[in-house]
Amino acid sequence: MPLSFFVPGDEFVLDGPLQRDPDDRRRCIVGPEGRQAITRLQVQAVEGNFALLEVRPLTGRTHQIRAHLAALGYAIVGDQTYAPLPETGTPQAALKRQFLHAYSLELRRYPDNAAYTFVAPLADDLRLWMERHLPTFYRLPGFYRC
Repeated sequence: MPLSFFVPGDEFVLDGPLQRDPDDRRRCIVGPEGRQAITRLQVQAVEGNFALLEVRPLTGRTHQIRAHLAALGYAIVGDQTYAPLPETGTPQAALKRQFLHAYSLELRRYPDNAAYTFVAPLADDLRLWMERHLPTFYRLPGFYRC
């Protein structure tokens, strides 16, 4: 699907069992011998070849977000395992790591099961990359700029 297919606000559930890639053990792929993996995603914005997604893994498999997106034919910017090599001079080549950020994480404390939520600001290198290459994303209402 081309990114133009996606509309901000669209929500999808990706449900595909994940297993190690027999051709490259560093990767995971959707396959018949895999363990159940469910990922919920919501499209926040689309511009050119980029989409800003809010993603929530409902299960906790290795490389779950990366592998599910790769199975759809997409990759996280800067992902050296699942993305094709970027062309020199492109925004993808300007980022030296994955644009993957956990905004919040909720854990339950043992033994009382009390919920604790941790919130992390977007790292400076990711913020600067977004300001430079996708300023419309960065200026979205409600986009966190902690």
